[in-house]
Amino acid sequence: MRGKRKARNGSGRLYLKLRSGTWLLIKGRGSFAPVSSSRIFGLVGESIDGEPSIDLDKTDTLYISAFKITRYLLKILEEGLEAVVIASPVTRETYKVEVYGGSRKYVEKLRKIAEELKALKIPRKKVGLKP
Repeated sequence: MRGKRKARNGSGRLYLKLRSGTWLLIKGRGSFAPVSSSRIFGLVGESIDGEPSIDLDKTDTLYISAFKITRYLLKILEEGLEAVVIASPVTRETYKVEVYGGSRKYVEKLRKIAEELKALKIPRKKVGLKP
């Protein structure tokens, strides 16, 4: 039986799937300063061909508000990546964030960041009527 493989500290990567279906490998954050206000930060990345291939075991899945996904990913980058994180849209309002190879402590850190930003969403369960 194979044991769980974990990412080494500092070996994390962040992937983002756009609604158009394009996959991005996020490299960091960039900023620009409009004339009338303070700096605005955004994600900087490069597109990749196809889906990312991950050889690590999935640790956890979080659901994040689409309205706050950029801010959440910026905060993760600021805190440092310790796992492979993949964010992909599920619905217009929700992104699924999957963590591969991360420790439980790191997953709890990601969950805490989402709660602080009030970005954590609980997926709705489909309720079927019994005949």
